[in-house]
This record gives sequence, C-alpha cells and structure tokens, in this order.
Amino acid sequence: MMLFASHPSVYTLPGTWEAQPMVSTDVIYSTTIGMASFGIITITATVISMLALKGKRKRV
Repeated sequence: MMLFASHPSVYTLPGTWEAQPMVSTDVIYSTTIGMASFGIITITATVISMLALKGKRKRV
C-alpha cells in the first residue's frame, strides 16, 4: 500500500501533460453521424428480429 502512495502516477504530476491541439469539427460530426447510423441500424435489426420471432410463436 505504501509503495503506491510513495510513487504517484506520472499522470497526476503537474506539468506532465502537454497542451493538445483542438479536434476538428469535421471529425466530431462524422463520428456522431457514424454512431447515430449504427444505432439506427442496430435498433431496426432488433425490431425486425423481434417481430419475426413473434410471428413464428403465434403459428405454433
């Protein structure tokens, strides 16, 4: 326990992080659109699968 307390992580020391350049808005928008499209496709596939399974259960 004292070993970890006496040697702090380099990430918590002041001055170890350099300023990073700003992320372009094009990257943010393309990522958002990609994630939204993936979500819509996933939800649509889930709904179609659930409806298909319900239809099979009624016939049996």
